[in-house]
Amino acid sequence: MPRQTTKIESILEKDRLALESLARNGYSYKYLFEFLETKGYKIAEATVKNWQKKYLESIASTDEKITERLKVIDKFDRDTTPNPLIDDKKDLEAIKKKWDIPDINTLDIAPETAIGASQKMIFDLFMSVGILTKNRLNLYQDGQAKFPSEQIKALKLLFEMYSPLMGVSELVSCNSAIKSLESYGYDLSNIEQQSPIVNVNKNENTTEPKEPKEVTE
Repeated sequence: MPRQTTKIESILEKDRLALESLARNGYSYKYLFEFLETKGYKIAEATVKNWQKKYLESIASTDEKITERLKVIDKFDRDTTPNPLIDDKKDLEAIKKKWDIPDINTLDIAPETAIGASQKMIFDLFMSVGILTKNRLNLYQDGQAKFPSEQIKALKLLFEMYSPLMGVSELVSCNSAIKSLESYGYDLSNIEQQSPIVNVNKNENTTEPKEPKEVTE
């Protein structure tokens, strides 16, 4: 039978202590909500969410980790609101300046400036996500985070833009790959290196005159 209470303060003491322990150890408010449901309580999810934040705020001074957890909760609240006000205009201008993004009106005069800005932008984004992904992998290996699937997806998406803008596909050519393998001791002498001009038959399709064949009777 559901316990008739809509306030967390009114639940059984043993359940309240268990709930506080879960909150201190980083469990989300959704998990706390499900925990209360398993105990037979019918308390609104929003009530649990508000209680979690207030409880953590009340003990934040005793634990640095709690302070960090509150920052995460605050950021999540901002990011998931219908109209998040998290992008400061000064921050956006600083990024624009860092990437040397030209004024749109100058592109008719000097369109090449957009190329440099685009390369700076994609390099910065790709490397930043790469660093974040590596850090999440390190945390995953230590058992402190889940496997960074979303970060890897983002990295792959950015690479599709990074590769052509930075000329990666041209740098990693077949000839370069062969040289790299040879440097590790592989014998690839039988493999013909690619060239911009490929002759099917080296004795044909050349500009040099051929020697006439000797006719024998």
